[in-house]
Amino acid sequence: MPYLIKPLAREQLNSIFAIEQSVQQHPWSVSTIEQSFGARSSNFAIEQQGHLAGYLFAQVIVDEAELLNISVGKDYQRQGLAKALLTAWFEYLQKSSVSRCLLEVRKSNLGAIALYQHLGFTLDGIRKDYYPCVNGREDAYLMSRVI
Repeated sequence: MPYLIKPLAREQLNSIFAIEQSVQQHPWSVSTIEQSFGARSSNFAIEQQGHLAGYLFAQVIVDEAELLNISVGKDYQRQGLAKALLTAWFEYLQKSSVSRCLLEVRKSNLGAIALYQHLGFTLDGIRKDYYPCVNGREDAYLMSRVI
């Protein structure tokens, strides 16, 4: 199904929050989402038939970019939308002074890790007990990719 990638807008807050609530173990709050529209942000939306299907929140600090959150709604998963969002983000970063992008991912999120590796991210390290989870805390993998 065709999709459209464009800048994420504050007006999509309710749709963003709904997706967060449905797909994240520990979803961002409305205030966290609102704060992620800062001057250093590079946020993207992916839409299908006029509906928000997913989004990517990132920030750029000098010559590095950090992926903060990428989510795709349950009805839109397994269609390559996360890969499309990341590819659009890389294209945006190539036009800037960014030389490297970074991310943290739950150690248990094997699908995301496979996607990131497929797109050229490498494992840089582990943050012990970084993410909250049902049974306490979970490690995060630190990954990076040269732009």
